[in-house]
Amino acid sequence: MANPAHVVLLAGSPVESSRSSQLLAALGEKLRDAAVSTELFSVRDFDARALLLGDVEAPSLRELRAAVRAARGIVLATPVYKATYSGALKLVVDQIEPDALVGKFALAIATARLPEHFASLEQGVGSLYAFFRIARALESLRLSDEQLPLHEGRLRVHGQVERQLSEAARAIAQTLAASAALEPRAASR
Repeated sequence: MANPAHVVLLAGSPVESSRSSQLLAALGEKLRDAAVSTELFSVRDFDARALLLGDVEAPSLRELRAAVRAARGIVLATPVYKATYSGALKLVVDQIEPDALVGKFALAIATARLPEHFASLEQGVGSLYAFFRIARALESLRLSDEQLPLHEGRLRVHGQVERQLSEAARAIAQTLAASAALEPRAASR
């Protein structure tokens, strides 16, 4: 049986210091504080050639697929440039088996320079969630660059953003607890 509190975090920006990647790291800290184990992957972890050619035998892609299969849910963090998640994230998500997320939860974290870029995000991630037959789509976090000031390249998480990340961590923990309560217990059989 999969670890009932294991969540895959997938950063969809090729820029290590991107706002979306830093938000994902901050959420990961909150999840670990709530006793939820996480495994972080970034699009930077994968060989570009393996992604472009769909090399399913690439070790890093095998590791991702195994982690997703074992996880109880996934959090996708992405910059939004033209109304939906990044192309780099799409290349990675395309490597996940179609049934690997069936019955699990998903959350999207998206950042954009302009709020107008978010217009089609929900439709894009909604289609992705439908394809993977996600059981519970948690409310996406959509934050503009204006809400996410950087100081010397580092994101300062405070105020409303801090509250949104805390709420997302609570929602994930509650979702995991609720799904664990529904599972038949091996000992009671």
